[in-house]
Amino acid sequence: MNFVSRVFRRNHIGGALLLEVILFIASATFWFGVVLSTTLRWWKVVGAIIIVLLQLLAWMWVRRSREQWWPWLRAHLKRYTSLLDAVPGHYVNISILLASGLGLYLELMVIRWHGSELRIFSIFKNISLLSCFLGLGIGYGLGAVRFLAMPLVLPALATQFVLLRLVRLTPVQFLLVNPVAERGAQSMELATWPNMLVIYGFLAMIFVVNGLTFIPLGQLVSRFMIRRSRLQAYGLNLAGSLLGIGLFTGLSYLWAPPAVWLLIGGCWLLWFLRGHALALLTSGAAMALAITVASLPTASNAVERYSPYQVLTLRVLAGVSPFLEVNHLWYQRMYDLRPEAIQRFPDLEKEGRGYDFPYVIKPDATAVLVVGSGTGNDVAAAVRHDNVS
Repeated sequence: MNFVSRVFRRNHIGGALLLEVILFIASATFWFGVVLSTTLRWWKVVGAIIIVLLQLLAWMWVRRSREQWWPWLRAHLKRYTSLLDAVPGHYVNISILLASGLGLYLELMVIRWHGSELRIFSIFKNISLLSCFLGLGIGYGLGAVRFLAMPLVLPALATQFVLLRLVRLTPVQFLLVNPVAERGAQSMELATWPNMLVIYGFLAMIFVVNGLTFIPLGQLVSRFMIRRSRLQAYGLNLAGSLLGIGLFTGLSYLWAPPAVWLLIGGCWLLWFLRGHALALLTSGAAMALAITVASLPTASNAVERYSPYQVLTLRVLAGVSPFLEVNHLWYQRMYDLRPEAIQRFPDLEKEGRGYDFPYVIKPDATAVLVVGSGTGNDVAAAVRHDNVS
């Protein structure tokens, strides 16, 4: 962590170029993997090449036009940094507290949100965790060496929200699953090198983008901490971290959805942008876009609820029993096995035999113990049994 921070402090242009190259390679790997993992057609290969070339041209244009847009952006970021450095001394303690809490809150939000949005992150949880941790650590190491890029944090987060939601709405999401073939019937078809390109290319992209997003958050905290003694600053940092953890834990306990997570985190971050109209405008617009995207339903036949641990999805399809998904993985069907329902749908009778089997063995049972009730099929069977009170 110290080595990476020193690279950014001494040669931030070289470090930025290295990250840009890594991001470009990861993106190109992802697109070629998407093409090669499906039925190979010449137009798909041409399409992937065109996409990669367009990315390359865009990257080259951004770098060549740097002299036009970089001075303007740097001037705005330096102006914002000077406003932050001018915060009166009696506000420094509360600023350390709130900045520390914001970093931990957004870290937990991103970790939980990644896993809730795409199933690949519920398997590789440490991708989100380590990228947040790395970004915060680099930011803490930078301190007052460079200007702050806080006005870019919410637009970067909004970009992630939109990107992951778009991926979730396309067939690409079905390629982003567990690449490790655990059993013959699970993931064997994905243990091929084209699918590896898709999965690991995508993970590398998100790791880099997310890590860069969290650098300003760490630098914000350290910039305030250097204005206090080490012991006092560290104590306020710990207290603020507990504040952020406690707040997000409370929201999870209340089953709050991602739109609420982002609304609170975004307003918290906007407080640090006060006094800079352009930063407030762009960040507020980015937050509104991300909240809108996060609030949109992913399917007309599905209802999502965010429990303290997972996202639960109830899917209701015509002609079949509804079923439940946990973190976008199939979990269990919910059967209506009442006699009148079986009369309407005779095929349900064979499903009910398994749930009624315990009462065939012990028809005089008056009490039952259900360990892991799932969607309630076993409990419903007990209720249908006349002797069970």
